[in-house]
Amino acid sequence: MKALLLSAVMLLPLASAQRATPAASAPVLSLSAPVGTQVEYQTTTSRTAVSNVQVTALPGSDTSAEELADIKRNLSAGTAGAGNVTVKEKLFYRVTGQDAGGNVTLVSSVVQSVPGQPPMTFRITQTVARDGAVSGLKFESDNAALNAAFAGLDGQKLQELASQSNASLAGVYGRPLVQGQPRPQTATLDVTGLLSGLLGAFASQADLPQLFGQIQSTPLRVTTITTYGGPNAQGLHTFTQSSKYDRWQVKLGGSGALPAMNIELAGGGASGTQTYRKDGLPGPPTQKTQQTMNMTVVMNGVQVALTMTINQSVTAAMR
Repeated sequence: MKALLLSAVMLLPLASAQRATPAASAPVLSLSAPVGTQVEYQTTTSRTAVSNVQVTALPGSDTSAEELADIKRNLSAGTAGAGNVTVKEKLFYRVTGQDAGGNVTLVSSVVQSVPGQPPMTFRITQTVARDGAVSGLKFESDNAALNAAFAGLDGQKLQELASQSNASLAGVYGRPLVQGQPRPQTATLDVTGLLSGLLGAFASQADLPQLFGQIQSTPLRVTTITTYGGPNAQGLHTFTQSSKYDRWQVKLGGSGALPAMNIELAGGGASGTQTYRKDGLPGPPTQKTQQTMNMTVVMNGVQVALTMTINQSVTAAMR
């Protein structure tokens, strides 16, 4: 679920315009599209490879060697198709409101279709003032688990989540567009509350107090460098961006039907471009993301350890 959330959020506006030294002649990106304006894009592929599957019996377990072999064989068979999974997404950007003060409300949506699962919709609502200030940040989904997680986050945590995943519009509008000056930015997200909400949606009420006390997570830290490259051949403002993820780890002691888990993000990064139209609406993005995650699961006296390599390639085209 964490990977699904980050995958969806990362499809939303990719770049944050650099806070370069203002220049008198530099243009300023503004959101001027009238209410009701909408653009739609379609994106492509996500691939996940699972390797190094190890299944062992814990001390005191009566699991036989044959049972361990069966578990490993079933896991290997179940993950064999994960190495080439095509995930279809539709991206929507729609101006839904503008007040007398010129504050514009923009809703960014992703509809994600994973083979064998019902489509999931993920939405972010933000209001942009004339000077580029952003307010009214709201996360929504048709997935009950995600909504339960978002409901438990205050405004600051939501902003951290948006900033970490490059979905925040703060710093995009109202800033001079100066070419060639890289802007580094580091975002740190405490994901404990988010994970508690997600896992709590799947746990019984009796298990919740114990479950929340068992989640241990290090902060998720992402360093991003954004550079404005000027208009492209289609006249779209173009930003290039590269991100690096620090090591991240989460532990769950296990409660009720939930197993004990240890997940570690061993490394990863992302690179891509984000474009903006003359009226300020986001244009087609491109993005490549690579992550390596080590996972250990303990349940019923058996420990399963595996490595996941997530390579996501996103290319959007106008619908």
